[in-house]
Amino acid sequence: YLYSLKWCDIYNFSLLITLLDLNLLELQFLAFPYFVTELCDAESFLIHFDLQYSYLHFSMSPKLYTILKNNNIKAEAVFENLHLAKSRDRAKNTLRDLAGIYIIINLVDGVSMYVGSASTNRLYSRLMMHLYYLKGNSRLATSVKELGKKNFAFVVVDIISEKITDKTNLTLLSSEQYFIDLLKPSYNILPLAGNSFGYKHTSETLKKMRDNYSDARRNKIGNLNRGKSISETIRELMRIAALNRPPMSQETKDKCKKNRRPITVTRVDDNTLVGNFEDIVSAAEHIKCNEKTIRRALKTNGIVKKMYIVKDM
Repeated sequence: YLYSLKWCDIYNFSLLITLLDLNLLELQFLAFPYFVTELCDAESFLIHFDLQYSYLHFSMSPKLYTILKNNNIKAEAVFENLHLAKSRDRAKNTLRDLAGIYIIINLVDGVSMYVGSASTNRLYSRLMMHLYYLKGNSRLATSVKELGKKNFAFVVVDIISEKITDKTNLTLLSSEQYFIDLLKPSYNILPLAGNSFGYKHTSETLKKMRDNYSDARRNKIGNLNRGKSISETIRELMRIAALNRPPMSQETKDKCKKNRRPITVTRVDDNTLVGNFEDIVSAAEHIKCNEKTIRRALKTNGIVKKMYIVKDM
């Protein structure tokens, strides 16, 4: 009896433990009926006790518990019944000012998942974006439309309490990549965290893109300014404005020099040095990419064109 599931009212939970003299270090799970007044129905929920500290951690349905256990996932926070306003409000209050990694789980098949990351104070926004506004991932949005929000769980698997910056963002992306590699979530379109490397459009999508940019549309765009000419008056005004433009001050020149960002470029495959560059522009010209590509890479995992790794010197 000690190790079997016990059914009780949550309000008398502490009293029951006292009367039965249960050892929470040995007892891992207790179940109780959770009444959803909006549905006029009772659903079984599991109460999870942290075995190290013996305190009430969170509640979840037996089905979700089985899914997490089978996939070796340790949850930090769980939100189900997201079609109910009170569940949404609880998520809003709980996730405030937090950053971390979340998994959205399809409770119908128990297999389909989406792994994502959220910076500081954005976890709740991600929940709303995916499950309410149906944005951010077309595959997930289609499933939510078909099955409804009540058949999905929002599970936070890693919480980062410190504010996300350029440096801590690498930790966030590394954690997201770990769960993507572990679960290989079917809803995720991209195989890498934080970028679009590795994704290839299907032949059907490519055809739609080509058809959308038809010859008629191409000609229409090309004819927007074709044959138009600037009047002599406008030309003269532009010439005068250019001649009267003041030269760059020494202060501005010094700022430009100060804002240079020396970087090192190495190859991904063998880590050989490609070169040390005084600024991002020089590096971009050397490896034939846009400087914005390098700036984005420096903020994430440093990979450019799947061939190079860029780092600050």
